[in-house]
Amino acid sequence: MTNRVFTSWVRRGAAAAIIEPDPASGGWRGPATFQPSVKVKKDGGPPIEITGPPSLPLLGAGAVSGLIPKAVLRTDPRDGATGVEDNYLVQVEFSRPDLPWIFTPAKPNSKNRLRPWLVLIVVDAAIVQLQPGSPLPRISVRNAALPDLDDSWGWAHAQATVESDANAPAKVIADKAALALGPASGTSAVSRLLCPMRLLANKTYMACIVPATLPGVKAGLGEEQPGPGVEIAQAWTVGGPDVVLPVYYSWRFSTGADGDFRSLVQRLRGVRATEISGFGARTVDISSPWQQGEQLPPGSTVDLGGALATGAEHPLSDEAQEAFEPRLTKLLNSPADQQPEDVVGDPALSAVAPPIYAGRHAGAKRVPPTGWLRTLNVDPRRRIAAAFGTQYVQENQEFLMAEAWNQLGAVQDANRLQALAELAAEVGDRMHQRHIAGLDFSRLISVAVPARTRVLIAQPAGPALTLHATVAATLIPAGAATVAFSRFTRFQGPIGKRTFQKAPAILETALRGNLKIGPVLQDGIATLQPLTAPAVTDPTAGMVARALQTVATMEKAVPIPTTASLQILLKATNTKVGFVQGKPAVKFAMPGVRPQLALAAKPANPDAMVLGLTLTLAASLLPSRGIFRRFQGRVQIPDRLGAGKATRVMACPQFTAPLAMAVKDAHRDWLVPGLGNFPDDRVTVLRSEGAFVESFLAGANHEMNREFLWRGYPTDQRGTPFRFFWPRPDRTPDIPPMTSWPLATALGKNGTKGGKDVENMAVLLVRGELIHRYPRSIVYLAKGIRNDQKITLDLNESAWLAPDFSLRLDDRTTAFAYNVGVDEIRTNAANPAGRFFVFSEPVTGPRFNFELATTLDQLNLWTDLDWPRVPQQRGFAFAGGSIPLPKPAFNAQGASWNKDAADIARIAFARPFRVAYHADELLPVAGV
Repeated sequence: MTNRVFTSWVRRGAAAAIIEPDPASGGWRGPATFQPSVKVKKDGGPPIEITGPPSLPLLGAGAVSGLIPKAVLRTDPRDGATGVEDNYLVQVEFSRPDLPWIFTPAKPNSKNRLRPWLVLIVVDAAIVQLQPGSPLPRISVRNAALPDLDDSWGWAHAQATVESDANAPAKVIADKAALALGPASGTSAVSRLLCPMRLLANKTYMACIVPATLPGVKAGLGEEQPGPGVEIAQAWTVGGPDVVLPVYYSWRFSTGADGDFRSLVQRLRGVRATEISGFGARTVDISSPWQQGEQLPPGSTVDLGGALATGAEHPLSDEAQEAFEPRLTKLLNSPADQQPEDVVGDPALSAVAPPIYAGRHAGAKRVPPTGWLRTLNVDPRRRIAAAFGTQYVQENQEFLMAEAWNQLGAVQDANRLQALAELAAEVGDRMHQRHIAGLDFSRLISVAVPARTRVLIAQPAGPALTLHATVAATLIPAGAATVAFSRFTRFQGPIGKRTFQKAPAILETALRGNLKIGPVLQDGIATLQPLTAPAVTDPTAGMVARALQTVATMEKAVPIPTTASLQILLKATNTKVGFVQGKPAVKFAMPGVRPQLALAAKPANPDAMVLGLTLTLAASLLPSRGIFRRFQGRVQIPDRLGAGKATRVMACPQFTAPLAMAVKDAHRDWLVPGLGNFPDDRVTVLRSEGAFVESFLAGANHEMNREFLWRGYPTDQRGTPFRFFWPRPDRTPDIPPMTSWPLATALGKNGTKGGKDVENMAVLLVRGELIHRYPRSIVYLAKGIRNDQKITLDLNESAWLAPDFSLRLDDRTTAFAYNVGVDEIRTNAANPAGRFFVFSEPVTGPRFNFELATTLDQLNLWTDLDWPRVPQQRGFAFAGGSIPLPKPAFNAQGASWNKDAADIARIAFARPFRVAYHADELLPVAGV
């Protein structure tokens, strides 16, 4: 919870030790002095305070020759403001909490009052002019236009903003405020000067920060300072002569004639939009839409509305519709009729016809008999709205294309890399078809084994496995699918040449289950035997090592007829080879290694298995697969752009700026036709026209895609770059991608929130001085509560409905849109309590004011205090005086007039107003 704490003064450093109290009136004894002291500890004992000389002087306002601009945080009113409320107090905020009192030659007196060394005055800019000077500019002011400096203590205060729990004790809040106001304070603490002058209406003023002491005046004017020991006089006294004052800081503003927020809201009156002549629609003559031939009946017109509709319906007459739609439909369909889809089109044949808006998005070359596409293209109101969207794109094509190219980013590079990938993939696949696809299984394995852990082979069920894992699941000995085995068995290798064998089918033989390692004999001798019947390998048999697997497999596939050949094999494999019972046998030279058991059944259909595995492996070796995987690893393409092997990356930029903001200045009638005819200080309820919005966006998207095609932008003309029309703070698009619109849906029903907020969203139009003076005003929609035939406002603010968006149409008009239907606002059978419009004053920085004249007999709250009750002197509010202002009857907040500056700040602090009106009060009884 945020707490705003006011304090009457802040002193820091040496100024906090000034000895002399503020005398409350007249001048000060000078110069200001302080008594330095220091506390020391000895041997861990209690601190001892040592006081120095009693009177060391401090610098005063006479040493100040200027104020740095950054010391000023904020002014209210701001510089150049117009139409300022005349019941508010002018103020200036400083970044240092102690700045107004840093050079005051006194300490606070017994009443907790301390006058600042500089004050804020407001003068008539038509009479007083700022003159150049050195070191500061200056003004000449009549004494009657200046406040009483004896009362300046009440119009300077400091403020600390602290965070605390809602139920935090007052002491905790006070301690946090004291810390914030201390030497280590940050931006949460400020100081402030108020000018107690009551402003007049329709005048231009100049606010000036000037010194409050005579030494400060002389220093600012560059004059000689008074001698030492002279009393520090005030810059002026009431009833004294006119003065020339240096100005530390100044700004200008002007007041209006219409009072404050509450008075401006009270001036508003409701009006029914359909009763305002020339508002809400424009009449368009469509009696002669063709250059030649039969025209529509004379006087055929259509009332063209905008994005905000009054609710009045002016459809095309049946007679005009019967004459208009068939001919336009035939004209739009003429290109497709000349080149039917079921025959090959003549490339020399072309047709020029009006466009079918959004035809590419809908995939239609002809106007359908029903649905949104037909309404968009043959209803003159909607076709004109689509033409407005087209016109917007044409008027802003250079800007829009520049933004589109900026969003394109690396799409062109991606297309270039994709083209290279496609070329490499095509060449690689052709080479694969010529040299790889025709190989048998054994040769395929020999080609693929260098990448056996990277080549993925699709499986009949489950995820793809590597070649290594696939071979391990078959009867093929694991060592046979290795680079070494491929080297031994290749046709032109050392063994292949010496054995004079053709391309061996070693692995196919093993894959079919026709090889078996025989039982291991004594001394590690093993034999390889052919299988004569389906059987499993002997449990005692196995592959005891890679060399054994290699030689044993070769023994079957490559017969060794002679002893000389055996010696060649022996040298090649470093393995002892002998004969057992007349058959070649191998003695493994690695004793102690147990065989790995391999139990596998002979395949039921070995030929089909070999063929299937061969084709799968060949497909896995297609170069295009790896090339496109590598391309996808290098180029990340968003889903909305999409890409495939045979298509380019298609970019669809997104223009997220709401089009309503883009067109309201150049083409305001597209939003609200005839807005200039709407009377001042009036309100009415409109509704958003979903059909117009969708038509406008459809036309804009259609034309933008045509522009993309013309400019060579990568597009398939089906993107939806414009999806935002209304300026919603939540950035919700108004329409989904147009390719997702069902053809059977009616126009105006394709909104992203189900269509309700697009077609029938209630919009409060407010026009008048209220918007001009308070452009950031917010109007909430609150429910009413009916009790005993009386309707009251639901005070539960959490249930109030904030505008879905607000649209500033001009400097005096704003539209507030709510996500409710128009029928839900007025009192009716379904909504017996109706709704309230709650006009809320915009929250800015702290402001201070007194009410205009009220009719209250007594004060109920300090916020009811009006200027006639405020103690005044010469047109200035007077914080002092002999007669204190009586406290309000309720909620005085502990504040008292004529006490200290903190209480004056609490009393004058302006709370933002909220004024609630029932919809029935603002709108005509007859309805909207």
